[in-house]
Amino acid sequence: ISQAARDGAIMKKETRREIIDGKLQEVSYDTSMTPEEVINILDRYDGMERTIQFGRLENYLGLGLGLAGMIGTLVSENKSRNEENGKNTGALLNIGLTVIAALKLIQNVSKAEEREKQLGLKDKKRRMKEDLLGHEQISSKAEEEQIHAIEDVLKEERAVSNRIENKRFTFDLITNLAVAIISGAYVNSKVQRTKDGKIDGKSLASALVALQATNGIGRNLLGALKGIQDSLKENEEYKEIYKKTREILSQMEEKVYPLEGATEKFDSLQIRDFVGQFYPKKNYQTGEIEYSTTIYIPEFSMQRGDIILLSGESGSGKSTFLRLLKRGDINNRKCIMLGNGEMVDNLGEEIISFRPSIDLGDETNILSQITGKENVSDLNEEEKQRLIKILSELNLNFDNLLEQLASKKFMEFSTGQQRRLALSKLFYRIDDGTSVIIVDEPVGNVEDRLIREQLKMITEYAKSRNVMLILTTHRLDLAEDLVTKRYNINKDGVMEQIPISRTTEELEP
Repeated sequence: ISQAARDGAIMKKETRREIIDGKLQEVSYDTSMTPEEVINILDRYDGMERTIQFGRLENYLGLGLGLAGMIGTLVSENKSRNEENGKNTGALLNIGLTVIAALKLIQNVSKAEEREKQLGLKDKKRRMKEDLLGHEQISSKAEEEQIHAIEDVLKEERAVSNRIENKRFTFDLITNLAVAIISGAYVNSKVQRTKDGKIDGKSLASALVALQATNGIGRNLLGALKGIQDSLKENEEYKEIYKKTREILSQMEEKVYPLEGATEKFDSLQIRDFVGQFYPKKNYQTGEIEYSTTIYIPEFSMQRGDIILLSGESGSGKSTFLRLLKRGDINNRKCIMLGNGEMVDNLGEEIISFRPSIDLGDETNILSQITGKENVSDLNEEEKQRLIKILSELNLNFDNLLEQLASKKFMEFSTGQQRRLALSKLFYRIDDGTSVIIVDEPVGNVEDRLIREQLKMITEYAKSRNVMLILTTHRLDLAEDLVTKRYNINKDGVMEQIPISRTTEELEP
């Protein structure tokens, strides 16, 4: 869902005031939701659903206890039993108040320890989700591993949260019961009766005033009533969040879930005579759908061993075309023909998409980000040897290499090592088996020699694995002689194949 939001597929309706024909009017239009907006709505929905269900039980149980305590003080008792109970009332009150104080102390100590752990897990989950939202994952397998890692943290956080809530609920329940018992005993001992057997109002009022002064039953009852009132407000907020959640899921069901990708390996692909329209937005004034980007593709083709350089000015549609290959578009169905003649919406799991210039974060260790395994012991011998071979090819050779990847932070490595470690994530996924690699703007603003070195590593590794590679870079002069074909999208959105210029030999190390 967050990926669909990054692609601009999740829309929301907004209204603004504009001057039309000399008059100020309200105009409705579609605008894309950000991934943060979408995930925030889904998180609030999930959190409110659980809170409301638990809070509703707690509020009504609290109300029941409060009412039971009040009614219990008014139950008629045998006079002699009243006198017998009265003898033990002082001791009962002292014991009861001591128990309540002890319970509160234990509750606060336990809560502080659990809360600290809960906050730590929440912060870790937030950072991991921000990383997932902010950076497109290298492959569907890597994305799945990242989601599972977040789920593990979420499960642990919910377990801690549930323990906190259960303990609080249990302590509050015991405390309320103790208060109800003590209050009933206290009132029962103080209430007097008239000669005709009726309760003496003066003595009852005096007892209740005394209880109120010591935060007795009345406060618990009022708290439960306030909780119920607050939950009614929460229900209204919940209805609004539910509506927004349902709209997001409806758009996913309409725009994303129907798309079908490649399910098996293929040796070539082509797109011919294609006119693609992307990013639809409804014009609520006319009721028509308007498209922000149009791409015309007379011919695009590649086969295993091809290294394609894709160029074009900013805004020409390069990223849109790559998005079509990676994830497809509901308005442009079955436009990709695979080598076996199958028509698909996107390249499915047979694709790796990567930007090696993106740093590996610190939320999970480097070994986990490359292999999906947290510890060296989790790797089998084949995986260990494959990773060591890749790191060696990237000139990463030092003692206890794998152990360092599992223990050191990314920023503890030198800049050159960081770049190679980022590339190792790409190369490890290639060895997992894939058909197409997309590397989008792989290098930043560093010196030409480093850019050239990184581009050469990528292209040579792709050739050695006999995969199809699509490369985009703003440094065309440093990349052209490394590729086999070049396609360019011009300012009119037309894709055309153009000759390759080979002028970078003097930069060879």
